[in-house]
Amino acid sequence: MRSPRFILLGTVLAALLFLAFIRREQAYNVIVDYTDPNDWRIPDAVNNVLGYENLESNSSKSTEDFTKPYSPPSQEEVKVIETPKSKPKQDALPGYCDYCGPDDKICQKYGPFNLARSRAYEGPNARLKRVLAKGRSGKKLKIGMLGGSVTKGHSVNRDQNWTTRYGKFLTDVLGIDVEVVNGGVGATVSEYMETCFLEHIPEDVDIVVIELAINDQRLERLAKGYDNLIRGIFELKSKPAIINLQIMALSFATITMGGDLHSAVAQYYDTPIVSVRNMLLPYVLSMTQDGRASDDVVKHWFHVQGDGVVDTRHMNWRGHELMADLLGSFTARVACEGVREERARKALGEDGKKSGWLGEMDAGERDWVAEGLVGFAPEKGSFIPDSETGEYVPRISMFDKYEPHTSLLAPNPSCMTMSTTRHPLVPDPKLSHGWEKWSHPQNPGKLFLRATAPGAKAVFRLRTAAVGRLRVTYLRSMDYGLGSVWCWPDGQRDKGTRLDGYWEVKNIHVSQTATITEDLAPGEHTLSCELLKETKDPGKGTDFRLLAVDGA
Repeated sequence: MRSPRFILLGTVLAALLFLAFIRREQAYNVIVDYTDPNDWRIPDAVNNVLGYENLESNSSKSTEDFTKPYSPPSQEEVKVIETPKSKPKQDALPGYCDYCGPDDKICQKYGPFNLARSRAYEGPNARLKRVLAKGRSGKKLKIGMLGGSVTKGHSVNRDQNWTTRYGKFLTDVLGIDVEVVNGGVGATVSEYMETCFLEHIPEDVDIVVIELAINDQRLERLAKGYDNLIRGIFELKSKPAIINLQIMALSFATITMGGDLHSAVAQYYDTPIVSVRNMLLPYVLSMTQDGRASDDVVKHWFHVQGDGVVDTRHMNWRGHELMADLLGSFTARVACEGVREERARKALGEDGKKSGWLGEMDAGERDWVAEGLVGFAPEKGSFIPDSETGEYVPRISMFDKYEPHTSLLAPNPSCMTMSTTRHPLVPDPKLSHGWEKWSHPQNPGKLFLRATAPGAKAVFRLRTAAVGRLRVTYLRSMDYGLGSVWCWPDGQRDKGTRLDGYWEVKNIHVSQTATITEDLAPGEHTLSCELLKETKDPGKGTDFRLLAVDGA
């Protein structure tokens, strides 16, 4: 015979099962239309902070499947389960937040797979979000472009150039008023730009896009120049953001170039990288495998010269369009993240506490909304970085040894260059002779200070600062009959350095920057260069071409 206690326990269990069944039936009997603004199962107001719409907001009402044979609930039934208070719906997000949606023309053209490949490094983009927020507020942004002959516009006109296209995207798609300054200089490298970049872009610039991945060879000294360039830009009072644009060329001895060393430097300074090569090169390689369509795919992206030869160093108008599109897609993503974070901050309130409708939601519904975007605070004593380090500039270079308390001084450089009218490369006329301003007839935009007769002498007056350094930037090539010069500081010829224009590097005609001295006191100094009779050129050429001199 079963005990009364056992019978009582069985009765309680049966009652609980019955109640669970009744509640299950009631749940099936409650139909809340996804088009109802008070839908409690997917809180629209929460999703609108992040920019997501109810995925079924446009679906038609249905009574199929589990809803049969029950009839739709009455209004009173719906009120029983709706949220305690209605939540105000925020304004719709900008159209560019619909990444890869039906109106995203760039994604429709390239697809999300290719766009994802192009984003070589993203990072939190604290600087870029701040600058884009300034643009959204109605203030004009100054966009400075630093690069070589591709950026300058070799093989394309102004409207086709990626710099123009990118500026147009910022205005047409993001609604930001911009002034684009193209600071591209042909045949230049990071060593030149690190001290002379302000000769080519304004000091109050807001965004700087750097395109030097193929001009720089894969050499540590050029990577150091790139490091110094980024540091110099970040020292500007305007606190600009930097985007690294890495393009592609097929004309060099190796696929890998300076951009592959730039990538490590860019990440050290937490600056994003948009890569044309990451997206395009695997496809070019696959299409040219076994000789398939090799000419077609290369000609499609690169400039075809008048003699029919494909210039695989300079991309054509399609390549420039690709550069601008990849930059635009990336920038739109960052801009949208910034908008969402601004909304999240407003939802949290100035004191970091939930406010408005967000403050009235249950913790489980709201915690992921705003704190996942803003206001991250690591546990005290955990030594985990917080968001306050988002715009921090490392106190030492990537190429320095770690020291607990060392900080680099700002170089405060001076520069004289052939590529600008701000501080043009003009030698002292009383002390100089035999040098003249010159450009090749087939490329009149690339200017040099040139000498051809041995004995020609140029003397420049420069200012040094904390580094105590004087440098010369000159052209190197194995094809132009280039000679050699002897350069020295402050009349001390015995402390000079020989520079050779000729080198045995095929298919690379680019500038190189050489240090003449770096032990000078801050102040005014002279730098002299004399063309030598001796030359390394096999044809005994004595042509020498200067691009710039600088002090730091």
